[in-house]
Amino acid sequence: STALAKTHDGRIADLCRLHPEDLKALGLSEGCEVRLVGEHHKATLELVADPHVVRGCVFVFLGSSKTAAFGADGAVTVELVDDYG
Repeated sequence: STALAKTHDGRIADLCRLHPEDLKALGLSEGCEVRLVGEHHKATLELVADPHVVRGCVFVFLGSSKTAAFGADGAVTVELVDDYG
């Protein structure tokens, strides 16, 4: 709903969080768009550096229409969204 999307949780629901060291190792930067690809779902999300995320893990909320289907995926890959193709 529009009202829920305006809450704090609604504003951060469509973010992908990675540990800052993982961003560095992958050559990614905070604020870029990444595509998460799982066995059952894929989505494009904004990337956020979060030192509270366990290294080697990806954190996404499953409460939005973009991310809910990731609940069926045990693993995902992270790909940089290329604006040129």
